[in-house]
Amino acid sequence: MNGTRAPTRYPIPRGREGSPMGALLALFVIVGAELQRSWPSGTSLVYLAVCVPLLALWLAHLAGWTKAVHFAGWAIDLSICTLLFASLGGHLGLTGISGSALASTLLFWSPLIAVWWAWRYHEVSLRFIMMAGLLFLILAWQFTESSQRFHEHLILAACLILLVRTVANDVADSAGPIGHDPASGLVSASYFEAELAQLAAISDRYQIPFSLVGCRFPATEQQQVTLHVADYANAVSDRLRVSDTACQWDKTTYLILLPNTRDDQARAVAHTIREALRAVPTTGAAPPIAVAWMQHTLCEDPMSTLNALEQKLLEPTH
Repeated sequence: MNGTRAPTRYPIPRGREGSPMGALLALFVIVGAELQRSWPSGTSLVYLAVCVPLLALWLAHLAGWTKAVHFAGWAIDLSICTLLFASLGGHLGLTGISGSALASTLLFWSPLIAVWWAWRYHEVSLRFIMMAGLLFLILAWQFTESSQRFHEHLILAACLILLVRTVANDVADSAGPIGHDPASGLVSASYFEAELAQLAAISDRYQIPFSLVGCRFPATEQQQVTLHVADYANAVSDRLRVSDTACQWDKTTYLILLPNTRDDQARAVAHTIREALRAVPTTGAAPPIAVAWMQHTLCEDPMSTLNALEQKLLEPTH
């Protein structure tokens, strides 16, 4: 990287990144309180089985394990399912625990669980979310006492699901093209297109060159790229100037917009970024990465330049 380029990064929005870990910590505190209240009993062992993995994941997060956020959501879902199945086992007499005690806890938590699932799966069909939440409440209700006002929990959970879904969708809509991609932390594809059009207009008017760089992983590496998306995004953005714009164009492709950059300069940047991507620690050998670059032709449609770049990425070698 030459002296004119200063590293920069587009950080992942902290609210979106921290929400699973915040929810995990809240669940740990609640389960810990139930563990203390039920100790010693068979029911407390179930709480302990839930509490210990949550604590371990939270400590790993504090120790700097970047994948902790990725697993936090699944840990919360698994904890809820563990309590639900333990309640079922206790109710059927398959275990020596009190199924009604666990089910009472789940019924009390049901509005909070509804909020969690509505936020976590806000892109899933609302009908599916409502059906899953209703099934959860019905299962928990079967194991509780008749005096616990099941209908009040059901009404509150349904209202909270609608509220959270509405807020989540409004936030996503308000972000629009100027938002950041929540997974990678880079700018959204819509923002990238708008930036490309604006830069092309400036370039055509003032005869200033600019270039595009593309990096693409094989389709077989999509799961690996998704798992390490933040690491790959940081590897890209750390090699760019403040004026450069990078985005994750699709699941396996990164595009970079380089203002005031000629073809030979773009080539050097492209190779630097490819080496940075290959250096990201992953399981197994570093995957092959196709790179391509292209200088925009003055007065040409910028989307034509982008399409030509994508065609170059499809070629066997670059």
